[in-house]
Amino acid sequence: SHNTTLARIIKEELKCSDMDFYHINAANVRGIDSARIILENMSLYPMNGLVKIYHYEESHQLTGPTQELLLDETEEPPDFVYFIFCTTEPTKLKKSFKRRGWQGETKNLTRGEMTSLIKSVLNKELEGADFFR
Repeated sequence: SHNTTLARIIKEELKCSDMDFYHINAANVRGIDSARIILENMSLYPMNGLVKIYHYEESHQLTGPTQELLLDETEEPPDFVYFIFCTTEPTKLKKSFKRRGWQGETKNLTRGEMTSLIKSVLNKELEGADFFR
């Protein structure tokens, strides 16, 4: 999905290693016990990169108690820990949970928008290339 793609772009920009990037599908792992394990481990320094990222896909499926636990614990995480909560149904998240972070909306690009974006990136790459020097 485009949410996962965006999370992986953020991962690269923050120089997070594959070992320190945790993708959690809340449709399958939504209970409080799983969240407690993550919160216990979040204080450990990254194994191979500069940061640790916990990416929750379908976060609207987290149980109410799990959202509360994450709300409390993610308010002031260590400087090297980032949480990304993605959902297709934001109305199912608690209001207090949604207010704690930055909210953005993604959408599919049209064919024309994709073509324009690809051309722009290619032009910038070619400007810096040594092909014609």
